Amino acid sequence: MSCCTVSTFFFFFFNDTATTEIYTLSLHDALRSILIISLVMMKWDLPILDPALSILITVFILWNVVKRLKETAGIFLQATPPQVDVDKLEEHLNDLTDVLSAHDTHIWSLDGDYTIMSTHVVVPKDLPQSEYLPVKNRVRKCCEKVGIQHITVEIEQENEECHSTDCC
Repeated sequence: MSCCTVSTFFFFFFNDTATTEIYTLSLHDALRSILIISLVMMKWDLPILDPALSILITVFILWNVVKRLKETAGIFLQATPPQVDVDKLEEHLNDLTDVLSAHDTHIWSLDGDYTIMSTHVVVPKDLPQSEYLPVKNRVRKCCEKVGIQHITVEIEQENEECHSTDCC
């Protein structure tokens, strides 16, 4: 199997040029290492190299599998992406104009790249409804700065009771 065939497989499987290049380079490095070990074994009688190389390749593959499984489990369990700090984001939202507080903030990812958020934002009770849209836009801009692509904002007035079952 040639490197072109392998890189084509990775491109269609992952559909991401950067991932394809990384895996192709990793495969290239592994094949080069196997070639070097093979040449050494042809010149010198070192039978330990073959099982040692097999163990190293196995450990390398398992290490990558475990890493991918952790990432995948986080996505399946809708965990907050590691690059987003919910408490810090809520602090930034609380500092926005006409936002008294933000709560019931949930952030998750569908595929590891596309991040989604929903939050409740409390505004002053005397804030006119015509100002709700500008508040939502400020919240969206704040969230987009930290890499969140899809934001759902529920506006609540300060005297309104939150009806969500897991609200603070």
